[in-house]
This record gives sequence, C-alpha cells and structure tokens, in this order.
Amino acid sequence: RELFDLSIVYYVVVSVEANVTGSIIIHNNHIKLWDITENDLYEFASDNTKRLLPAGIKSMFDTLSEMVDMEDFCNTDDFMYVLTNKEKLQGASTILYPDVLSTFADRKNANLWLLPSSIHEWIIVCDDGNMNRETLSEMIQEVNGSQLAPDEVLSDHPYYYNRTTKVLSA
Repeated sequence: RELFDLSIVYYVVVSVEANVTGSIIIHNNHIKLWDITENDLYEFASDNTKRLLPAGIKSMFDTLSEMVDMEDFCNTDDFMYVLTNKEKLQGASTILYPDVLSTFADRKNANLWLLPSSIHEWIIVCDDGNMNRETLSEMIQEVNGSQLAPDEVLSDHPYYYNRTTKVLSA
C-alpha cells in the first residue's frame, strides 16, 4: 500500500526468546494463501500493531540518555523528539496510528516536521518557522547516505503535519 512516496509493508512479529523479538515480512503470496485481501490485511495490521506495539514519543535527549552516559550534557529545552514503537522495531509505522500526530502537535501547540530517521523511527521537530524543506532534505540525504544501510532508509525528504487541518503532507 502506498503512502506518498512510502510503501506500507506488513510483518509478523515473532518472539525469538525472552525479551527478544524479530519479524517476518508478509509477501503477496501469503495474502493469496490466507485467502484475504490487502484491505483485510491492512485492517488486521492496523488494529494489532497499535495494540501490540504502542507508539511512544520521547525527547531526543531522553532517547540518547538510554544509549550513552549523558551526564556531560545539559538538558535544555527539547526541540527534537523520537517517534517509534515500544520495541523500536519497524517503528516508522507509528505515523499511521490514529491521533498520534494530532495529540502531540496539540500538546506542543505547533505544526510538525517529520524527519524519516529510518524504518524504525521518525524524528519530530516542532515548526518554529526557522526550518525549510530543502535544508531538511539535504540533512536527511546526508544521514541516509552515510549512516544507514540501504534497507533501513525510509525516505530522503521531510514530511509536514499541519496541526490545524490535521493533514500529513510530503
């Protein structure tokens, strides 16, 4: 299923062992074998994904603090946030969850820039009027080209969420 220049891809999440999960991609031949439609699969996935892998938004500072010792950094006003799911596995799908973006935008009283960090997460930046699509695209392309494996790249440009209209655009 297409969403702008993105593709919605379906997975089955499997438990490998305690606290370790993995995923198996669902192909079109699975849909035929299961005798369901892609719309059926989308509905199942929409319900199950938000229930099994709830979305979470953390400040970039809090996210980095989980990975490295951040004692030497001061926590100034947060301006970047990470949107993913509780497993941090294929978490980019969380933008499809109803009300995730609208609730956050309302809480921050701002429109949002969504930067595709990888297939696992988005970086959200509140629009303060100081950023533009071209600069953000260049930054995303640089990171994608130097920091991500090709199969982890989500997109090369930012998306914009308008708080008033509740519309996500490419």
